Amino acid sequence: MRIFSRNIIAVFLVLAACWSAWSREADAKKLTVVATTEHYAAIAKIVGGDKIETRYIIKGYQNPYGQELNPEMVKILDKADIFVVNGQELEVGWLSESTARSHNPIVLADSAGYVDASEGVDIIPYTADEIQETPYFFLNIVVGGVH
Repeated sequence: MRIFSRNIIAVFLVLAACWSAWSREADAKKLTVVATTEHYAAIAKIVGGDKIETRYIIKGYQNPYGQELNPEMVKILDKADIFVVNGQELEVGWLSESTARSHNPIVLADSAGYVDASEGVDIIPYTADEIQETPYFFLNIVVGGVH
């Protein structure tokens, strides 16, 4: 819970800083925040309210590790003013290739609009043996069960 709380604070601070800069321009368009996962997009929407538009790549019921690159991912990335990733290799299977194919420099790891929510957080150390048998569950409301 502590890690998740710090991730929320990190995303909130970045959005607040960007929102502050954005609000100085009276005729500015809405800021587009793209997140790799649906929950970070939801946090951004709560923080930014009607001043931002949010998009996400992975739906809450999808496995973020096992996604395959598709053209829709790149289209979404091309629209980002801020790009929020979970980090800690959650998006390892598709993130680097999708950002490389995007025409938007904001989505590159060294840009000012790239937010890695895992940076600056104390990660609880673990070994590969400790997570070998760890099950991952995804809630699928459409089907009505835990998978």
